[in-house]
Amino acid sequence: MESVYIAGPYRDKRGYYFVEQNIRVAESLAVKLLKKGYNPYCPHTNLRAFDGVVKDEVFLESGLEFLRMCDSVHILPKWYNSEGTIGEIIEAIKINKPIIFYNDDLEPFHKIIKKGEWDITTLNYKYAKHQKELIKIMKKKDQICAILSTSGQ
Repeated sequence: MESVYIAGPYRDKRGYYFVEQNIRVAESLAVKLLKKGYNPYCPHTNLRAFDGVVKDEVFLESGLEFLRMCDSVHILPKWYNSEGTIGEIIEAIKINKPIIFYNDDLEPFHKIIKKGEWDITTLNYKYAKHQKELIKIMKKKDQICAILSTSGQ
């Protein structure tokens, strides 16, 4: 059974209600992947309600340890609003994990298979529906590549 890591926004400055919405989106993808035969690791649910127990860095590093053990990384919508998720994407690229991006309907639409590979694939891809998401991916791509190049990767 392939182990997959679910990455996406958790925290929200607007308050607990919005954090809970982020957790529910992550749970929905975890259930969907489980039904497809994957073994999902969802840090959103694993550490739910642990806010304030330790520093955020401890949670983030814990997540990265699980990410390193998984076979692929699945990215939730609105990832570009989350510095933690951007860090997870950077780590996945550094260690050459396949990365799959999901749209608001939790359908995959963009995949990076190897470091430096940012081409669109045919994963349920409909350009008109996902054009804004793809533009955001490409804008963040430059930031992520700059970080990778300065870290010697």
